[in-house]
Amino acid sequence: MCTTPSSRLLLRLIIDVVILIALCCFALIALPKILPTTRRGFFCSDASLHYPYTASLLSRVHITITVIALPAAVMLVVEMLWAAVRATRKSTSPTATTAGKCSGVQRFAFIGINIPTFVSECYKIVGVYFFGLALVLIAQSATKHFVGRLRPHFFDVCQPQLLETLGGGLACDRSASAAQNVTTGYIEDYECYELAASAELLSMARQSFPSGFTATVCYAMCFVIFYLQARLSASAFLMLKTLLQFGCLALATMVAIERFYTHYNHWTDIMAGAFLGFSVAAFATICVAGLFKGIPIKSRKPREDFTRIYGYYGANRVAKYY
Repeated sequence: MCTTPSSRLLLRLIIDVVILIALCCFALIALPKILPTTRRGFFCSDASLHYPYTASLLSRVHITITVIALPAAVMLVVEMLWAAVRATRKSTSPTATTAGKCSGVQRFAFIGINIPTFVSECYKIVGVYFFGLALVLIAQSATKHFVGRLRPHFFDVCQPQLLETLGGGLACDRSASAAQNVTTGYIEDYECYELAASAELLSMARQSFPSGFTATVCYAMCFVIFYLQARLSASAFLMLKTLLQFGCLALATMVAIERFYTHYNHWTDIMAGAFLGFSVAAFATICVAGLFKGIPIKSRKPREDFTRIYGYYGANRVAKYY
């Protein structure tokens, strides 16, 4: 058995965990308190804001399971499967040398414990995934507060009333005096009815763009789709890979439809969230993790009647022989 001791592994692990926790706390806790939500006005004739408020079919628990538990489980199972297949190939290869066999069972020594290679590789890809997820959370949270777009059920939740300086009363009351001339123009001076809804719901009614649920779920599902495309490249896994990818795509589509069906987001909010999730997933898998990147290392001298040129490919730097 070959071991690869790493005195810096513990330090790297601590730094990675601290960075991920800091990014998540910044996106979920600090950023909403630092950035005030932009206050936007409205037109009473805007039909896109007159939809009734309905309870969402999805909760934060559902989204947490979808973007954390499900991708992590898929990546862990795939890494274990790929490690088993790779070990089988190396053990049955007639050209396997002593060094090759040694690398096939290579382990990392961490605090006196031998850790299988697939565990460290799984940690790398999962770490990249959570790093990209934190970027999505930061981007969508900052955009929501900066844009401050009103949700389709804004009127039903807010029940806006004019300020006392404008005569008070409902902002969009069609029976109001025409002399005030406030129902036909752009209304900015208003307040939500204090008993209409909770403070959290009133705050969320101003944060429609982009769709946060769509952005995070699209990121998670696109990341898994790209990951499966890179890792399950063997023809034996074609049906399994296609089935899993289709399931991920269907799940992301269902979440987007739910946000539109329950009047929580405009269709443009959903498209923006899907684009954000897809873009960050492509950046994380291609640029950060390098799942589709082949790195040639070196070539050996001719041995007998053939030349073996080998390199590494994929996130796990798996040796590929020619």
